[in-house]
Amino acid sequence: MSQFRPYILYSVLAFVLVLAGCASEKNPIGKAYHNLAARDNGFFLAREKMKEAEAQIATAMVYDYNRPLVIIPAPNETSAAAIGPMLEDVIKKASFPIQRHGSSKWVDDSYILLGKARYYKEDYEDAIKTFKYVNTTSKDVHERQLALVWLMRSYLKLGENDNAIAVSDFIKKERLNKENAALYYLTRAQYYTLSNELPKIIENLEHAVPLIGKKDDKSRVRFILAQYYQLTGQDKKAYAQYNKILRRNPPYELGFYSKLNLGQVTELSNTSDRKRIEKYYAKLLKDQKNLEYRDKIYYEMAKFELKQKNYDKALTNLALSTKSSTTNTSQKGYSYLLAGQIYYENKQNYRLAQAYYDSTSHTLPPTAPEYQAVVERRDVLTEFTNYLTTVETQDSLITLAKLDTAALNARVNRYIAVQKKKAEEEAARQEAALIAGQQSGGQNNTFNQPMPGSGQTNPQGAGWYFDNPTLVANARNEFIRKWGNRKLQDNWRRSAAAAAGPNLQNQTPDEVAAAEAKAEATKPDPAIAWREAFLKDIPFKPEQLQKAEDSLQTALYKLGNIYNQQLREPMRAAETFEKLLARNPNTKYAAEVYYNLYLLYSQANDPRASEYAARIKAEFPKSSFARLLDEPDFIARSAAENLKVRFLYDSAYTFFEQEKYKEAIALSASIQKQYPQNEISDKIALLDVLLVGRTQKPLAYKEAASQFIQNYPSSPLVPKAQEILAAIQAYESGELAYKPPKPEEQAPVAPPTAKETPPAPAVNYTLNTAAPHFFVIAYPIGNKAFDKIQTLYSDYNAKYNQSDKLTQTPYLLGDSLELLVIRGFPDARRVQSYAIKQKAPQAPLGKLRGSDFSTFVISAENFPLFYKANNLEEYLAFYRKNYQK
Repeated sequence: MSQFRPYILYSVLAFVLVLAGCASEKNPIGKAYHNLAARDNGFFLAREKMKEAEAQIATAMVYDYNRPLVIIPAPNETSAAAIGPMLEDVIKKASFPIQRHGSSKWVDDSYILLGKARYYKEDYEDAIKTFKYVNTTSKDVHERQLALVWLMRSYLKLGENDNAIAVSDFIKKERLNKENAALYYLTRAQYYTLSNELPKIIENLEHAVPLIGKKDDKSRVRFILAQYYQLTGQDKKAYAQYNKILRRNPPYELGFYSKLNLGQVTELSNTSDRKRIEKYYAKLLKDQKNLEYRDKIYYEMAKFELKQKNYDKALTNLALSTKSSTTNTSQKGYSYLLAGQIYYENKQNYRLAQAYYDSTSHTLPPTAPEYQAVVERRDVLTEFTNYLTTVETQDSLITLAKLDTAALNARVNRYIAVQKKKAEEEAARQEAALIAGQQSGGQNNTFNQPMPGSGQTNPQGAGWYFDNPTLVANARNEFIRKWGNRKLQDNWRRSAAAAAGPNLQNQTPDEVAAAEAKAEATKPDPAIAWREAFLKDIPFKPEQLQKAEDSLQTALYKLGNIYNQQLREPMRAAETFEKLLARNPNTKYAAEVYYNLYLLYSQANDPRASEYAARIKAEFPKSSFARLLDEPDFIARSAAENLKVRFLYDSAYTFFEQEKYKEAIALSASIQKQYPQNEISDKIALLDVLLVGRTQKPLAYKEAASQFIQNYPSSPLVPKAQEILAAIQAYESGELAYKPPKPEEQAPVAPPTAKETPPAPAVNYTLNTAAPHFFVIAYPIGNKAFDKIQTLYSDYNAKYNQSDKLTQTPYLLGDSLELLVIRGFPDARRVQSYAIKQKAPQAPLGKLRGSDFSTFVISAENFPLFYKANNLEEYLAFYRKNYQK
């Protein structure tokens, strides 16, 4: 009977719990029931499924050990597909306690699981709402704090970094338990990776490591900390962290890279230390478990040699690294990149640097942070090597063109001798290959093995076949026995002999020899072809020589600029410019070259700077370079004026397209009067031609187009003017009809004088929040605090708003203000969110103190009205009323 007692007890308990479920939730038994059901039927199952999903995310992560690892693992394409159903299951099971057992103590935990599932599904907006709800309603302080940490992570994913740091600052004041504190410090470390603030990343990782419970998770974060120590030159601390990882039996890959990185952070005090590290790397290479990592081992060996400034040894190891790469194309890309950097920065061999950067661009993942810089340097070096090749080629050809006949013939004969030697070597190689092929029965050979079927063993082991004289002699005898002691010949001789008679195989050896001799006699002399090839490109004629000289001086000028502006090699730039002047004293680039040499020698405190300043003033007194000597800010002022000219031109052309010809004519005349030295004078002049065509008779149109071609012969717009002339000629010949302009458009209208200009009416701005918008910064001209504002915002947007593809344009507003206009926002909501973030510390404006400037948002429709009105205060009043409610 006693054996049934447990069953009875359980039945009674179940019955009581059912009754409790029907009872009031305030009843203690009812509460116990709801807590038990919520935990076992919902929360527990959802939590286990979430653990499974997070394990899948961690397993699918592909880490790039060439840079600090990702601090917070995130789903990738592989894991996202796998965890999708799991997350749906989490949402379903976590919703059960919320819907059915709302009074249980597991509701807050279930909401957090719900929020995490939405976070991993990249539904960040709903995740944020969920975590905010928990923070607002939960009575459990630890649950509220956990929700805040995940809220911070969600804001980071959305790019709302200001909100993320605000949450972080709030959490910082709280007393966290160990688990929440670990997550908090890791999230803060992730935040500081966005702005690459290494000391703060390290500080937060240092706080996080002791708080992490799971051994493997702790080892991974410790590894990241060691990487950041290494990046900041704290090798002793990095060494200590890698050692701690290895003492705790980490996962194999993490342990391998910890061992590998130890070599980079080991202190070398004498030669024995270096030998110890070399043996250490050799041991790693020999370990069969590391076969797939050999490319990485050689790469680290190269970095070790580079640290000791052993550039050739580093390059040797990088070659072995790329040769060892099999499936890891990313590592091959990094090896190519390091080789390119060594050739570029340490050996100044730009041709080889270009080749390696080109290889890097084809193997490094486009998502790598270095990729864009690699492509830019590749393009610079490609341009450089092209110009360098032009210089060397044209210099050589011009030198040959100036030789006398005897000297030129001697050069040709030397060239022919070299080509003949190459041909003989190639013939010998083909003969050896033919003999080897016949010896092997026509089968392919691997040259490091004895000849198949020869019965020979290679006495030299795994040496090259042709290094074994016994095998080669036997093969030759076998060839003579079968084919006779025939002369080595190219395929054309056999083809020619075959063409001499259809029954060549039935002829006697003497007949075959006669046919071959005939073919030999008709073969063209290769020396003639070699001579023609050598002489083909030499510029013997005066016009050819002038063309070669022009090509050479242009290439030298471009090379000098690349040395100066992109490769940052001032002395090589100066040498190249001096070479150009030595070859072509009257070069068309003389003024620019003089000014470049003046700047280069001034920076080096070289007295030759004054010499070139004097030459500029003597030979080019009215040039902009002469003005720059006396007015160093001339270029900056000129650039500012040209920006305004371009905007005014755009406005004039818009009037033209809208058939507002009077306004276009007036604005064009105003531009030319105020800015006579602008850089788009040909564009403005062609616009005048088009306006004549719309407002005057055909004869005036024809004269205007002809005058344009005469005034701007080198303008790229000349073809357009020629099209106009051709159309007018077709009209004159009767092929085309001509529509006369309206009477009131016959003559240009002069711009009104200052006295005649009525006061500007108030601008009728319209509010359209759905229209594309701009973010605008307005600041005083010449304010030093804004000298680098364009570069700062370019970098800021590339880092924090890359997906938005924002663009920026500088403008002048009147005589006192500069504008930086940032475009690319689809509506007012997006631009206002961006504007709020500009107050954060990481924003360029967030670091400015005591500077007088304004920021505002404006629709694409209102901006032309604002710019034309040139009244900042008027628009700011509209902005405050409509956007800052």
